[in-house]
Amino acid sequence: MDTATHFVMGLGLAGLSFVDPAVASQPTLAGAVMIATVLASQAPDADTALRLKNLYIRNHRGITHSLPFLLLWPALITLVIGPIFGFTDLHNLSHIALWSFIGVAVHVFSDLFNTYGTQAARPFTEKWIAWNIIHIFDPFIFGSHAAAIILWISGIIPPAPLFTILYICVAVYYIWRTLVHARITRNIKNKDVHHDPGDRYFVIPTISPSRWNV
Repeated sequence: MDTATHFVMGLGLAGLSFVDPAVASQPTLAGAVMIATVLASQAPDADTALRLKNLYIRNHRGITHSLPFLLLWPALITLVIGPIFGFTDLHNLSHIALWSFIGVAVHVFSDLFNTYGTQAARPFTEKWIAWNIIHIFDPFIFGSHAAAIILWISGIIPPAPLFTILYICVAVYYIWRTLVHARITRNIKNKDVHHDPGDRYFVIPTISPSRWNV
């Protein structure tokens, strides 16, 4: 996903973290978790620094999105954020680590649905995994998060139920898009046209939910 979407998703996960009783009952911990989820939602894209050496296109979403970094990013974030907020005990640090991990995992998982994909299975394979289901900027995902954040900040709806409903809706949206992608791909393969052996067809999402490129 794009940087703005990852940012609002980081804030969304901070809101969702209020389902955790420890976070909901400690404002200081809630603040630490918010910073952690926002950083975690951006951390895998730290390879943006490769732009300085003209290596960005070839390596973006590579090792920084890999399995080892699913643990390394949360560990680094926790070790930095915890002490800043005065947390050195394992109990509170574990909550920061948990939500940091969720932030990184959601980032990597959502990128798998884009056309560019990631090397999320590295080091077991360096294959790029791209499911071609969600556009890099999806108006529904960004808009629903932005609306929920506004409702949260304004105090209209408490964060725990608000973001629980949001992520249920987002999960349903991902399932729906996956089913639509599968149906369109299947219809293309079944069309009464000549197919040469070895032909491969890629159904690519666009910013419009109802329009796909082939």
